[in-house]
Parts: sequence; C-alpha cells; structure tokens
Amino acid sequence: MSTLVALLAMAAASAWISWPLLRPASASLEAETEASKELWEREKFVALTAIREAEFDQATGKLSDEDYEILRSDYEERAMKAMAELERTPSVDASAAASQAPGFCVDCGQRYGQQNRFCAACGRER
Repeated sequence: MSTLVALLAMAAASAWISWPLLRPASASLEAETEASKELWEREKFVALTAIREAEFDQATGKLSDEDYEILRSDYEERAMKAMAELERTPSVDASAAASQAPGFCVDCGQRYGQQNRFCAACGRER
C-alpha cells in the first residue's frame, strides 16, 4: 500500500515538473504575442500622453516652440512605430481580447484590469 502511494506521489511530481515542457507551443506563442501587444499598447499610450503634455507646456509658456517641435516629432515617431507594430501583431478573438484587455490610468499610467472601477495607484475612476 505504501509503495502504491509513493508511486502515485512520484507520478504526480513528475507530471507537475514536466508540464511546462509538454504543453503546446501555441499557448506559449499566444502568451508572447499578447505580451508584445501589451508592450506596444503601453508605448503608444505613453507617446500620446507625452504629446498632450508637451502641447499643454507649450501653451502655458513652459516650453519653447523649438523644443516643442523636437519633442513632438520624437513622440509622434514613437507613437507611429507602436501603431505599426500593433497592426502587424496578429489579433486574437475579439471577445476574448475585450475581456482581457489591460487598461491604463489616464492620470498616472498605472495598469488596471477590466473589473477594476478605480485606479489602485491614484484612485481615479475609470
């Protein structure tokens, strides 16, 4: 009896350890694609937010026209690159993507989930 229990425990441990090696490669590829897409979404968000901030700083006189043009062209280039990469990234099922899509707080940039109503970092309502 104890031998049987030991064999079952060894089989369970072996399955637990070997699971990452045995799982399908498509799941790993899908996870990498989603991670890549999330990074490009974040890059686009950061670039567009920086453009808005530069416009505000120029309007209030904190930023010269020359500096504004330099910043704007740099951030436009980053945003366009991110958008191009997002178009190139294969899309998953739209309903699954909508339920798992990450969001970012407009005020502080903190990531939040679909179920969150408020930002965990600054408390802003979505």
